[in-house]
Parts: sequence; C-alpha cells; structure tokens
Amino acid sequence: MIPDLRDVTAADEDFLFRLFVSSRESEFAVLSEPQRSALLRMQFEAQRQSYARWYPDGRYSIVSVDGFDAGRFLVGGYEREIVVLDITLLPEYRNRGIGARLYAGIIDQARASGKALRASVSSINPGSLRFLERMGFTRSSEDAMYISLAHIAKP
Repeated sequence: MIPDLRDVTAADEDFLFRLFVSSRESEFAVLSEPQRSALLRMQFEAQRQSYARWYPDGRYSIVSVDGFDAGRFLVGGYEREIVVLDITLLPEYRNRGIGARLYAGIIDQARASGKALRASVSSINPGSLRFLERMGFTRSSEDAMYISLAHIAKP
C-alpha cells in the first residue's frame, strides 16, 4: 500500500472529524452520546485552531490509499526543523505499513534539508511510542501528557 498525499480542503471537514473520532472515541466511552459528541467536537475544533495558530505554514494533508481517504498527515516546520504534528489513520488502514512509509519520506526530507525532525506522542499511547522508536526516534523530553522525540537524520 503506497500512500498518496493531497492538501486538506474545506470539503474534507466531515472526513477529518470522523477520523478524529476514530482515534479518540474510546477515551470517552463512559459518557452519554450527546456528551461524547459535544466533547469530541470541541476537542477537534480546539486541536485544529491550535495547529493553525502555532503552525500557520504547516502542510496539512489527507492520506489516500488506492483512491480512498485513509487518514491525515500534518507537518509543521521552522527554519531549522520539521515537526510531525499528527498522523492518524482510520482503523482499517492501521498496521499496514502506511505510517512507516510516511515517516520514511519525512525522514528523507529532513536528511536532505539538513533539518532536525521532531515528533511527540501521548504518554498513554505506548504503541505509537514503540513505532517511533523503531523508526529511529529517541526521547528528548516528557511530561505527564506527552513524550517528545527527535530523529537524528544522518546525511
């Protein structure tokens, strides 16, 4: 499965919310449906606004596989570094090597540009942490909620 990337458009709004819900819904399973829906919508909007504020020049992409929308890949950057903001795939596209291909591409980009590469994961997501460590990332800092990682891309 070779992923393609295309820029996010306003037409992707429903897909992006459905994707967000697919990755967070279990956290709020104890809430009633109206409470869960409202909270997920609020968090989705807050996340989007935060990314737009802190990474206005970021690349916000839809991941497509065989012509179907499969996820999103958000990358921000500064003069000296590239930051993977988020990669989320629908459940049916997880564990198929798609994330590894996306990360391999961004690692190559960092290496070619001479920029540092950073990512972070939730401290309650050990699977993503193990994945990033397998991709060559090492922990650079952590707090109660997030673990920050860096990739040293050798030229």
